[in-house]
Amino acid sequence: MRSFITITIYPLLFSLICSQTATAGEIDHHGKKVDIYTPDICLSCHELSEEHSHPVNISYPPVGKEKKYGRVSDVQKAGITIVNGKIDCISCHDLNNPDKGHLVVTRNDTFLCLTCHISFKK
Repeated sequence: MRSFITITIYPLLFSLICSQTATAGEIDHHGKKVDIYTPDICLSCHELSEEHSHPVNISYPPVGKEKKYGRVSDVQKAGITIVNGKIDCISCHDLNNPDKGHLVVTRNDTFLCLTCHISFKK
């Protein structure tokens, strides 16, 4: 089953500065302790929608489509986290980044997407 998470930005998100806690994977997000390695935690608050969304909890690279996607080592060097061989919420979002969307890579509008989706570069 594929899950989708809407990339919707809430106004409070702009001013939020999150901090790591002593527990690995746990972070303070909107006053709640959340485990960043559990996508169900993200999906419990963020709307599910196929509009403006990206699938999570899917294998990376997709089986049989490896040539269309960046190598795992290159993706990780760019700052994208692959969790147990899968794309998850924290693959694209870093709650320690206070900028809009908490994106892990903010060089330009398409760099994050094109790091994985190399076939779109052509």
